Amino acid sequence: MIIVVILIAAITTIIAASVDLSRMAVYKQNQAEREAKWHYCVDSGQAFVVEDLVALVGTTQSFSKTVNGIDLTVNAIPDGAWNSSTSTQIAVTGLLEGKSRTTKLYVGKRATVQPCQFGMFFTDKFRTDLGSINSGDVYLAGSIVADGLSQTGDIYSPDISAPPTNSFSGIFYGRQPRQHIVLDDAAYLANASIVTSGTTTLKNPTNLSLSSRSQLRYHTGNLTISGTTTGEITIYVSGTVNLSNVTNSLIVLGRLVVICNGDVFLEKGIGSDAFVICNGKVSETAPSGIRTINGSMAGAELVNPKTGYVVNFNNYFVANPDGGIRYWLPGQW
Repeated sequence: MIIVVILIAAITTIIAASVDLSRMAVYKQNQAEREAKWHYCVDSGQAFVVEDLVALVGTTQSFSKTVNGIDLTVNAIPDGAWNSSTSTQIAVTGLLEGKSRTTKLYVGKRATVQPCQFGMFFTDKFRTDLGSINSGDVYLAGSIVADGLSQTGDIYSPDISAPPTNSFSGIFYGRQPRQHIVLDDAAYLANASIVTSGTTTLKNPTNLSLSSRSQLRYHTGNLTISGTTTGEITIYVSGTVNLSNVTNSLIVLGRLVVICNGDVFLEKGIGSDAFVICNGKVSETAPSGIRTINGSMAGAELVNPKTGYVVNFNNYFVANPDGGIRYWLPGQW
């Protein structure tokens, strides 16, 4: 009889424990669902504010919106705790299952757009012992050593404070979205009008046809580009690129965009006229001599010798926002 009682007690305890565990699991599941629902509301509120910030409407906004069945009040005001001229505080308030919740977010006043609108655009690592950017803005993220950089434009960064520079007279826009350069190799191959391969040199790239788009070339392998660019040309390289003193034609329009799914190497000397975008490193072919780009350059990492870089920024893509479509820029077409 005692054994039966003990067994019944044990079974009862096990059942009770199982019920408690089930209740706890249900509670945690409901809690996770509530949190997911609320984060979706917060993301939606932020998205509507950022959309206006990108359009430079202003840093002060207030509106109501229903998201996922929840009535939200969204208030955006200048972030006085940090820098009211370049940062915005977003407060999202809503009633979730009878309880009021408020989440505060902080974003930069402007969001970055596309790489060629910047003199330099680096997403992971930037180091310069000596460098200058004439007229262009800069986007820097990740590991940054910019104390040898001189520039007249603005600096954009996910960081909350500007990196030390040698000379900087512009505005620092912090708390920007963290950018990445993602290239769709298959899409470029499918749309290319010229396809080549191998380790080779392209001298004097030429496109004399008139079209609403630049000529799109696709190359597999390592490519050296040199000589004079005649016409509008975009070259996508699945490999590495070596730019060797490329100049634009002064007789017929010459404009070169290089998009590389790898590393780009710049030769020292008089420089190259090009807009460069890569998802690897921008580096050098020899350990000495200043590298010059007349255009802009973007990548994951800038590998900088002590002799440095000079960027003479070409503002074509700033003055022509639709140029990203025309020249097949990533994320623009």
